[in-house]
Amino acid sequence: MNEIKKDEFVSDWSVYPNFQEWEFACPSSGKAYMQKRFMDKLQRARTIAGVSFHISSGYRDCRWHFKLVHKWQFNLVQFPR
Repeated sequence: MNEIKKDEFVSDWSVYPNFQEWEFACPSSGKAYMQKRFMDKLQRARTIAGVSFHISSGYRDCRWHFKLVHKWQFNLVQFPR
């Protein structure tokens, strides 16, 4: 798998008038490393659709996500439903 270069991430959010950086930010780290190619496609889809898109899950910092998943798995073992 190819590594993503730093210049492939969004640095100028004004290019995407229907989206803001905070919508994609990781709830733990605050980072929003979104690829320009993805955001270009998302903005195009939004423009064509003519309706707002609710972003329910954006960027997830690996360290935060790893801790969350393991906490969730631990709770399932301790407290099965």
